[in-house]
Amino acid sequence: MRNTEQVTLPYFGTADNGIIDAMEINPVKAFVITKDYPISIHEMNIMDVCKNEELLEKGYLNANIRGKKIKELNFKKIREQLESEILEKVNS
Repeated sequence: MRNTEQVTLPYFGTADNGIIDAMEINPVKAFVITKDYPISIHEMNIMDVCKNEELLEKGYLNANIRGKKIKELNFKKIREQLESEILEKVNS
């Protein structure tokens, strides 16, 4: 059972310049955890950057398709293939 009267104030610290640059470009306005899933809300979203509605719709639909396809991937097999390719390149 969760304590609903408890307030957690999360913070984030990093020395990674790439993350710092990204956070300066598009700062986080809010951070929410719902059903144990973290969601960050930034000042800008994809619709602020991309004004092409057709492209946005395709991207959204493709995200749903990718979400379904990822469940079918055999990551162990892909990893083994990549390792094999890397070793082949290193040993030649």
